[in-house]
Amino acid sequence: MRFVKKSFTVEEMEAMEHELKASILHELKLNAEDSQLSDKLGLKVEYVTEMEDDNEAELLPIPGDSYYGLIRVRKELEKYKFAYIHEVIHYIYDVGYKNKVNQCFSRKRKGKTESPEEQRINYKTAAYIMPLEQIAEELRKYDHSSPKMDELRFIHDLQTRYEQSETAVIRRIREVRKLMKTTLIIP
Repeated sequence: MRFVKKSFTVEEMEAMEHELKASILHELKLNAEDSQLSDKLGLKVEYVTEMEDDNEAELLPIPGDSYYGLIRVRKELEKYKFAYIHEVIHYIYDVGYKNKVNQCFSRKRKGKTESPEEQRINYKTAAYIMPLEQIAEELRKYDHSSPKMDELRFIHDLQTRYEQSETAVIRRIREVRKLMKTTLIIP
């Protein structure tokens, strides 16, 4: 039976936002823009040209005691950090900080998400890369701009700032807009 991707409810999104804020990433003040993030977590990262067909990235066990795990990412995705951060999120939530990776986790190519858990990891990845409060603030600026900011320029600027695809930015804007209607953040 094929998994059908669903939209998260506001309550589910709020819960995942709170889980992210309660994580070791927040506690240690580690952010997705930190070029030393993997080192600080004890993870080795490799950008590779060869990988199983449907995989964009993998979190794998690694021999020895120098690292807790190995993240492998397709070379062509190096400029976008989503696949890399997706594996970091797997490490934090599925393995645990300072624990050795003992099984394989993989990120499938766009459109091939196979489970609700992978969908949750994708949500947390986007939320970590494009934090709720930052996107909400950018949306406030956009909404109150006069003259009105160009919408395409606004999206492009967020793509550049967060090193994300247009699709990822638009999806995150939609999520944050939904959350702005709740008590989680004040518009």
